[in-house]
Amino acid sequence: MYKNFGLIGKSLKHSFSKIFFENLFLDLHLENKYKYHLIEIDTPIDLPNLISLYKPLIGLNVTIPYKQQIISQLDFIDYQAAKIGAVNCIHFTQEGSKGYNTDIYGFEKTLEALPHRPLQVLIIGSGGAACSVAFVLQKLNIPFVIVYRKELPPVFSTYSYLTNTYLFQDFPAPYLNQFDTIINATPIGMYPNIDELPPLLYDHLLPSQQIVDLIYNPDETYLLRLARSKGCFTINGLTMFRHQAALSWDIWNRNI
Repeated sequence: MYKNFGLIGKSLKHSFSKIFFENLFLDLHLENKYKYHLIEIDTPIDLPNLISLYKPLIGLNVTIPYKQQIISQLDFIDYQAAKIGAVNCIHFTQEGSKGYNTDIYGFEKTLEALPHRPLQVLIIGSGGAACSVAFVLQKLNIPFVIVYRKELPPVFSTYSYLTNTYLFQDFPAPYLNQFDTIINATPIGMYPNIDELPPLLYDHLLPSQQIVDLIYNPDETYLLRLARSKGCFTINGLTMFRHQAALSWDIWNRNI
């Protein structure tokens, strides 16, 4: 009988998770014992039903749009995940289900790959990934501003290093060049919608700026391609993905 792992989300065409974990299973000679599933869900998540379908279910990754919705169905939540209100990793044990946020660690590793420590950051987005980014910046005492499309989760009101918030339509275009680091934490531009980018006026980008896109498929989004043409340093979400996935594996193996 296989031990099961998987990723749940609404659309998973962009995901490298199955490839990552299947290669990991091969490297560890576990391909005949473990399986990793892509589980697309377009209705509210029924966690007990998922558990019954994939017995024995050891662990799940969680992606858009369920990082916040899944919390109410878990038995326990790690402190950091509870603090930011977003879970992207679940471990099932005899004691019950516990949620974690491995995006925090993944983003910390992404910051280490930048040429310099950010001084003033613009976060694009207000979803689960943006919550993780804000948590790390707050911990590092780095001021940040958020520009968003729909709504701002209550967790952002707890961050003293959040200096301002804007809806996309209210963001003053020249203000873009006041940030040494800009981070896209939305799925805008992700495969298959590769010709999209967040609605800001990028004519104001400067070569001195660092542009981070947490999307990793495609490996160079429209945003990163545009930023590179302006002379900016650019980095995609592959570093974050690899580190958060590796941490998920460590979490799941605590009780295997």
